[in-house]
Amino acid sequence: MAENLTIQDILNSIDMKGNAAKVAEILSKANPILRDAPWMEANESFGYKFARRTTLPTGEWRSINSGVTNEVATTIPVTEPMGMLETYSEIDKALVDNHPHPDYFRMINANGFIEGMGQTMAQGIIYDSNTDNKTRVNGLAPRLNSTDKFNVYNSGGLVTSTTLTSCYLVQWGVDKTFLFHPKNHKSKGVEHQDLGEVTLNDIANKKYQGYRDHFKVHCGLGVMDERAIARLANIDVAKKAGDASGGFNENLLIEAINQFNNDAENVVLYVNKKLKTIMEIALKDKNNINYTLESNLGGLPLLRFRGVPVRTLDIITNNETFVPEA
Repeated sequence: MAENLTIQDILNSIDMKGNAAKVAEILSKANPILRDAPWMEANESFGYKFARRTTLPTGEWRSINSGVTNEVATTIPVTEPMGMLETYSEIDKALVDNHPHPDYFRMINANGFIEGMGQTMAQGIIYDSNTDNKTRVNGLAPRLNSTDKFNVYNSGGLVTSTTLTSCYLVQWGVDKTFLFHPKNHKSKGVEHQDLGEVTLNDIANKKYQGYRDHFKVHCGLGVMDERAIARLANIDVAKKAGDASGGFNENLLIEAINQFNNDAENVVLYVNKKLKTIMEIALKDKNNINYTLESNLGGLPLLRFRGVPVRTLDIITNNETFVPEA
């Protein structure tokens, strides 16, 4: 659907040179959350402002010759912040010029920087807090930071545990959860600038000639509907699955999935490798109907839990801070 275009889709259609589109491709390659998210244009210079609905009109039954009460939906104003992520790639001119394929060699060097930016973006989407650091986006974990919240489910791990993780559920959509880029920006906040030959300094402040590239991604995370995100917190990966004292609990995950509207349409489950392994082991049990495994368009196996695609996100740690009650 057009309203669910990813940043890769957008840039492929506007950047004829392919520079920004190539950056977006590398950013999202190892970070599926960047491939899944629809991108919107911000409506402010450094943020996205909207009214988040808190209640819905309910309507009122009436009889002939009698009216109904006026109703309004209640909302709260929300401004989601935008972060500015940038880096420079620098390489010795002699290394490049003496390589049989200098452009390719320089590109390979730069790719590592772009991949690192992609990991930083994914980490920001999960863990960063704009409250703690005004240069950052507002991630999922800071929003889902109390087991008292309706969309946070407590798996039972202990505050003393050092092996806690979470799985995060996101319902993507322009009226649900999305990423946004600067408004009126030609390359939608993703830029690559070849700065050419420059003079560099080594660690002893001695000079040498090199090449420099500048990469930047300006973006933010928007959550228009708080029912579109959820977290299973305090999962102790040192416990066996199903252990009531903190292990991964499939029943709790089913409960979390069922909170979403429209039969969990466009919901994606993000887990780390440890939790993904636990789920794939459970798949071996032919009587466990929660899991299915299928091939996606790239030919790679896609794990689903009750129809919800499961994505591996390496930046989700196994030493998360315990999520308390409020």
